[in-house]
Amino acid sequence: MQWGAPDDPSPPCRNRNQVLRWFERGRAAGRRATVAEVEVHGNALLVGLRLDTGEQRRRVMRVGPDG
Repeated sequence: MQWGAPDDPSPPCRNRNQVLRWFERGRAAGRRATVAEVEVHGNALLVGLRLDTGEQRRRVMRVGPDG
């Protein structure tokens, strides 16, 4: 599994535990988000997040043997 910005050639999270820690750090820092969209693209999910600040972010989660 990988998790990061759609255009990031080296995503910051490369396994389930790293993804969970990413969310835990944001929550501990007081950030909140709502999933605004989910799209399937082959072996990847594009997850759109709406932050409590109103900012929109997209993250790609790739699952399977290649990532």
